[in-house]
Amino acid sequence: MKQVLIRNTIAEFTCHARKHAHVKALKINPRAKGAEIETHRVAVNRLCDEMEALGERRDSLYSEFESLLRQMGPDFPPTPPDYSAIVANAFAAADRLCARQREAA
Repeated sequence: MKQVLIRNTIAEFTCHARKHAHVKALKINPRAKGAEIETHRVAVNRLCDEMEALGERRDSLYSEFESLLRQMGPDFPPTPPDYSAIVANAFAAADRLCARQREAA
């Protein structure tokens, strides 16, 4: 059940990130067009794929998700509802925030 929650919250986050993939290109260059926007979209999709793979693994940690999130850059994706906190809560409910937490258990 907790694994399903992790997978589903990551899926919600990545769905939102994919919808806003073009925003990163436009923040960097408001005049971005075609290829430049596509480059950012591909990079965001790759990170989302990696995040979704974490959601499938029973041994994944929030710290791994957070590392991928940092690769997306500051303030991306724009998240009015804080999806990253929802993902963190799902990992916390499963006692899977970081390796140190796992070692203490």
